Amino acid sequence: MNLSELASVAGVSVSTVSKALKNAPDIGDATKERIWQLAKEYGCYGKYYSSRFNKKVIAIILPEFAGNHYANIVGMLERLIYDSGAVAVCATDKFEKGRQTELIDYFISHIKVDGLFVFHLKEPLKKGYKNVPIVSFITAEDKAVDKVNVDMKAAMGEWVKYLYELGHRKIAFLGEGLTKGKGDNFLEAMKKYKGTCPYIFESSQRFEAAGEENAELLLSEAPECTALICAYDNIAYGAVKRLKEKGYSIPQDYSVIGCNNLSFSEYTDIPLASVDLNDDEVAKSAWELMQKKLDNTYYQALKPVVIHGSLVIKASIAPPRK
Repeated sequence: MNLSELASVAGVSVSTVSKALKNAPDIGDATKERIWQLAKEYGCYGKYYSSRFNKKVIAIILPEFAGNHYANIVGMLERLIYDSGAVAVCATDKFEKGRQTELIDYFISHIKVDGLFVFHLKEPLKKGYKNVPIVSFITAEDKAVDKVNVDMKAAMGEWVKYLYELGHRKIAFLGEGLTKGKGDNFLEAMKKYKGTCPYIFESSQRFEAAGEENAELLLSEAPECTALICAYDNIAYGAVKRLKEKGYSIPQDYSVIGCNNLSFSEYTDIPLASVDLNDDEVAKSAWELMQKKLDNTYYQALKPVVIHGSLVIKASIAPPRK
């Protein structure tokens, strides 16, 4: 359908249709909306209506939406991108290297996005992609790619120190297959304190189910533990549920700590101590970095941007039982 035919259907002049599709200020909003809708119905919307979407497109590749940490960062990023006049598009790589590579190729080569955010960049970029503004979260297997990270190592060290000062000596880490890095941070932190005994439990499940399974393992293999550090809050919820079902009290029998400070932790019957990963600050820092790269293709941060997690002390921790 050409402009003349669309104008005839809309009952307006060709000039009015042309201006509406260009989002001209002298055409009323109601008229624009009616013409846009007719263009969609007759299949010529994309053909003529380009000026309204003459905006930068920023792609975000994240592992999943189910993880609160990822979802929170992306939610804030989307707002920042939208407020800047750009458009955000998202896709998940399901923690798969091949899928992530395919998505990077698609967004850069086919969609030709103006910028790209990616979590855990798993392999070096192709040479032709070096000029595309890219920011990675947490890790990046390409030294030329700027990244924003949360200092989990420091946060884990602070939790271990806090528990040690309360009197805990036998401390367990409850994780799952995707949280090995946090488990390594836990072991490294425990080495600093003589007389402490670390335990690592890695569930085959995820989220609350992982917490329940780990609690069962803990009770059968190391019931003498007095404190549990969980890889993230959902695991802690599952662990607390199973421990209470077995007749144990929190924190009298076991102190329990999470790691991402979910908002509804405040409203559980035992408010969960955790680490605030400062997701909003992570997103804002990443967007500031991206804006610099959009303004200057050759801009590169001198070092990774590191955001520090904050300990949040709540009722789920106490000195160890006698």
